[in-house]
Amino acid sequence: MRLLHKELFEFEHKSYEIRIYSEGWRFTVRAYLDGSPVNGYKYTVDLPTAFDLHQIQNIDAIQRLFELAKEDIQSRIWERFVTIHLRSMRTTAKDILGCQNCTSRNIVSTMVDGSKMFECQDCSNIWYERPSSAGACQIVLDQIIGEIEKTGSHETFTVALLNGPFTEDKSVGPSFMDQLQNWTNKNKLRYEFFQKRDSDGKRREAIRFYSEVPRVPPPILA
Repeated sequence: MRLLHKELFEFEHKSYEIRIYSEGWRFTVRAYLDGSPVNGYKYTVDLPTAFDLHQIQNIDAIQRLFELAKEDIQSRIWERFVTIHLRSMRTTAKDILGCQNCTSRNIVSTMVDGSKMFECQDCSNIWYERPSSAGACQIVLDQIIGEIEKTGSHETFTVALLNGPFTEDKSVGPSFMDQLQNWTNKNKLRYEFFQKRDSDGKRREAIRFYSEVPRVPPPILA
């Protein structure tokens, strides 16, 4: 990707760099501090019309990406995520509850996308310990798992995931199918594609997620 422009941003006596990169007519904005990415986010927009690349930073869509990067720095969203993740990594075995399905304490825990996933070795029940906050894409994925825990399956249109949690950027990352397969493998889920009518009556591709083993999460404490 080609670096087109960078702009300094001062916050709490630190000097951040907000950089614009281009790949064809896709433009990406990222935030840096001391030469390293300041968070795990990037902000991308496609501009189909030819612009003067020397003035690209003045385009409204690009300016909005700048503002998103600055807002994330000022609100410390990424810092809070890292803090919660590190705190969850320090959880010891004594903090693990018994399985709600069979009461076994033969439990294995692993970290999956910022959450601690518990798996009962006796009955294969799976449940999670979620961080207190999460990004919009992770919330969508958590809702899918939550519905599977309640009803055994969840259906959604493929485009909803393609434009959200599994956005495809062929130039810099894995494909939609690779991301989908990776997520379902980590969470011990299965999926299948099928055709479903949307609210306008049009047939669209959808995905049904399910678990081969019923899931019994612990009760939610108020």
